[in-house]
Amino acid sequence: MAAGGPALDRTALIALRKEGRRRLTCLHTEFMNIALLPETDPDDLREKAKLAEGLAIELKDADLSLIHLWMDDEREKEMEAVGDYRDKVREIATRFSRACRIRGSTTTLIPTSSGTAVKQPPRYKLPKLSLARFDGALLEWRQFSDRFMKAINDNPDLSGVQKLEYLQGAVTGPAAKAIADYTLTEDNFKNAWSA
Repeated sequence: MAAGGPALDRTALIALRKEGRRRLTCLHTEFMNIALLPETDPDDLREKAKLAEGLAIELKDADLSLIHLWMDDEREKEMEAVGDYRDKVREIATRFSRACRIRGSTTTLIPTSSGTAVKQPPRYKLPKLSLARFDGALLEWRQFSDRFMKAINDNPDLSGVQKLEYLQGAVTGPAAKAIADYTLTEDNFKNAWSA
């Protein structure tokens, strides 16, 4: 390898990462500006979410390549910065997911522990059910719990994802805050119900 080889590779990777982060930030801003506008086509949101997913993967690859090129005294600081940025990417993926869900999009991005996002299977619009609302008041819990269990939990036709969506729609205040970070996955309904 030439004497300047690793430095050039490192410089190129740093530039690639910087440009990727800039593009992801711009895409996030653009996405959030149009996400809740009624005239926005859900396909546009899906396309932007797909672009963001690709950028997140590119950034992860650049970070993994750079780890081997840092000097020992730089590595710890750099790994901390990478971890902080991956947290930001997960936050962006969560925002994309929520915005797509609000708009009724069939594509939802779910952040993973690796910092990338995966697509959730298509969901269908759930029928309106007249459910009691629960705000976290202990005196109301028993009645809410019994009604929710009978109407939603005991319904074998509903998936865990659908049950969690109904639960998120039925709670307000402190109860809503307690389950706000649960993404729509099959297993998270049980976790959210226990919270």
